[in-house]
Amino acid sequence: MLISTSAGALLVFFFRKIGRLEYSALLAFAAGMMGYSAIEMLAQSHASGQDIVIVFGLALGIGTLILTDRLLPHVHKHALGEEIAEPRKKAILIVGTIALHNIPEGFAIAAAFAQSNTLGWFVTTSIALQDIPEGTLVSAPLTVYGMDKKESIGYGILSGGIEAAAALAGYVFLSAAAGLVPLALSFSA
Repeated sequence: MLISTSAGALLVFFFRKIGRLEYSALLAFAAGMMGYSAIEMLAQSHASGQDIVIVFGLALGIGTLILTDRLLPHVHKHALGEEIAEPRKKAILIVGTIALHNIPEGFAIAAAFAQSNTLGWFVTTSIALQDIPEGTLVSAPLTVYGMDKKESIGYGILSGGIEAAAALAGYVFLSAAAGLVPLALSFSA
């Protein structure tokens, strides 16, 4: 996770500019990998838990996403109205968003490993593959906003570190509460 996000962040050194087509392709690849992981986690949750636990976990996860979306500020609201003048504020907003996104990704990895090593490595590999373009998608806009490339890469690497920390903390928690693993898998999916 940390390594693949860092690798993606380092790609910023090789891009002069990331256009809309490249940005869309990176987003589509990342979304496809995450979607595939989510389906596999749901299948494993179903195999090891009761249907009500799976439905509850999935509903809880969806509800958490909706609530988070409503409570947190959005970049596009700033783009439609007032412009964020300071590049540092833009950086904080982007990095904060990715950091929040990486906490559940880390938890998904923890839940997958708590279920089985096979599922854990599958989910870790698919998330690591999508973390490469994600690292680029964190760092590239920061350079567009005028931030030094080295500093923007540092923020990209930091976002991967947050994911790794969330995976470790989640695994420790789920190791102590093994009965929650099916719920955690469906919640993460």
